[in-house]
Amino acid sequence: MQKAVWRLADGDVDALAALAVDDTHADATARNWVKAFGAAAKADVTADFYDEGSMRQVVVLYFAKSGQIKEIEARMGEKNDAWGLTLAEPDPAEATAKPTWAPSKPGHSGSRTSGAPSGS
Repeated sequence: MQKAVWRLADGDVDALAALAVDDTHADATARNWVKAFGAAAKADVTADFYDEGSMRQVVVLYFAKSGQIKEIEARMGEKNDAWGLTLAEPDPAEATAKPTWAPSKPGHSGSRTSGAPSGS
């Protein structure tokens, strides 16, 4: 996630797209994300991590400067079992949509699925 935030802050579409696990919509999505969140990524960004995380991890980014909230999914890619991002939001409206399930403020890490282990 740190690499994604750095690339957003740098406005580096190509480097952000290179983090994708599937490049079908990676370039368009990276352009959308940089346009929407690039300026805000230069200031404080908080990340809350959700779900178990062995094969995929949902992360919610909170941009302090703009008040924007962005849900990002990291997962294991099919190539080399390397982690990458799901960059599948070629529609600007979809790319900038606030997640409906996420808390409005950071600090509420946990699971967003009912079947996740409770930790007890």
